[in-house]
Amino acid sequence: MLKLNYRLKNRGLLKGSCSRYLVDGTRLFHCGEIKLNKCHPELVSAFQAERTAKYPLLEERDRVRCLTEQEKSEILRSSSTDVLQSDGLSLRMTNVFDNHNKCRHPERSEGSLAGGLRITPSPREEGVGERVFPFAKIKPLKRIMQKSAFTLAEVLITLGIIGVVAAITIPSLVTNYQKHVVETKLARFNSTMNQAMRLSMADNGDPDSWVERYHTYSYAETLEFVNTYFLPYMNILKMQSNSIKNGLDIILLDGSMFQFSIDVDGADIIYYINGKREINSRNSFSFQFSKRIDWSTKEVNSSNFIEPYILNWDGNISHLTSSGIFRACKKGCTNCGYCTKLIQLNGWKIPKDYPW
Repeated sequence: MLKLNYRLKNRGLLKGSCSRYLVDGTRLFHCGEIKLNKCHPELVSAFQAERTAKYPLLEERDRVRCLTEQEKSEILRSSSTDVLQSDGLSLRMTNVFDNHNKCRHPERSEGSLAGGLRITPSPREEGVGERVFPFAKIKPLKRIMQKSAFTLAEVLITLGIIGVVAAITIPSLVTNYQKHVVETKLARFNSTMNQAMRLSMADNGDPDSWVERYHTYSYAETLEFVNTYFLPYMNILKMQSNSIKNGLDIILLDGSMFQFSIDVDGADIIYYINGKREINSRNSFSFQFSKRIDWSTKEVNSSNFIEPYILNWDGNISHLTSSGIFRACKKGCTNCGYCTKLIQLNGWKIPKDYPW
């Protein structure tokens, strides 16, 4: 259903206000141009209400017939009643049309309404008239748009939930990342040291004779040993002395560091992930080379390769984490010597029960 009030004004320009769209998609045709003013907010979008639609004049053969003087008179006499009805279409003409009629009759017209007014589809699909389609009413749409906004309380609640989730998940993500870094560096260090050993064995023979048994090396002896058997076969950043067992601190290219020393039990290697001498289960990891099995025997372990520290280990995994053992890998340990072996037995992956 469509109700239109037309007023010819301002040199024949056709202005109209609409209260409902045509449901059947019928075209309305006008001469010159049409301006839409003050369209009902419930039925016409803000975009269409503010828009001025201009239509080009038709060619001679396509122009739509305007009302004749006789038709205008009939409409004026019936201005207080609905005079045009067809297929649910109702037009109420309440204003006076001006006397200018610049359009000509088309050669062919379709459809005839009461009072002689014809509504004729254009032979062209574009450029003339206006096709009106059924659309959703604007008032429900406005309600939806108003409800789509968030209140301050909703925003604060959402941010609070996000903060709680972040507080729960971020520490876990950071811990997992740190564990991954430790696993990667440990496996790489073990591979680097053993590769250097194999290369050195090709030049220096059987490593069983490299270390003098039951002898604590001085700093000069340790330096000579390292320069002979290890450093020529690996890349380092720098080397410096330390006061622990007359040892050396050797800094690698990735910033990590290992301490090397030799005492009566054999060679000790302590690897520091962050390059600092901090003893804990997250940073310091002990290795050994040509080390005695225990203090009561002269039998030696790992004379030809680098391995995790296992001095006095009885071979049971539970012994590596036993709280009564000085080198046990446990929470708050001050030596943590067995932690490296614990990780190696798990495929160089930190176990779930690891004292991180």
